[in-house]
Amino acid sequence: MLFNIDSCDFIQMIVNDNRIYFPASSHLQGKNIHAIMINDDVMGTDITGDYTLDDTDNTYITLYDISGKMIFDRLPLMMLSTSRTNYFIIDRVIDWERSFIEKLGSIDYDNITAVFFSVFINGQSKSPQKDPENIYTLTYPVSNTAETILFKNFHALNGKKISRITLNDADHVNGYLTLVPKDKKRYINNLPLSFFYTDWSYNIDIRYINPVEIDWDRSYLLLRPTSESEYYNTLNINLHYE
Repeated sequence: MLFNIDSCDFIQMIVNDNRIYFPASSHLQGKNIHAIMINDDVMGTDITGDYTLDDTDNTYITLYDISGKMIFDRLPLMMLSTSRTNYFIIDRVIDWERSFIEKLGSIDYDNITAVFFSVFINGQSKSPQKDPENIYTLTYPVSNTAETILFKNFHALNGKKISRITLNDADHVNGYLTLVPKDKKRYINNLPLSFFYTDWSYNIDIRYINPVEIDWDRSYLLLRPTSESEYYNTLNINLHYE
């Protein structure tokens, strides 16, 4: 399946009960939600670095739209993983306060986890006719320490429009990428790096970005590996541009 990102926001929830309702999410109220995905990289943490990501086992999502119609009825949360080869199209306005996730079994209150949803707004299920031929690669050394990487003073792609990002490293790095479009009507907030990886043994759906020029001085990357991650690694961010 082909997937074009227009804008992306996020919802993060702490798994401290068997049923957890979504927050009011005023920033997403009234928005047409194209799809949602969950970062289930068990080698990573949430954006704060304080909570390990939930493994999504025995966890389900129930989702309603604002007309009261059910979108998901106890759908296994793993079905929304960023690592799956396809995704569920929603294209509706969601009633967030009525929607919830459920986790069966006992909660380990000594090791509270988090779930991190990427919420895609006004996306499309189609792609450009061909991949952009131009690629600029940013390379960063990575340890198992949480870190913020600023793109300030990165001007190599000023005036260029990004239309795809790929990460093809053999070793996985957990993190969250925020890109600030110069088009003030769009936003890409804390999109998990797991969304961009292309090195799996199967062919993931092709994921594009509706071409957009980025304000690099305001964009950044949060690296959030765990102590179980490789101590040293290299992250190569391939920026495909027009």
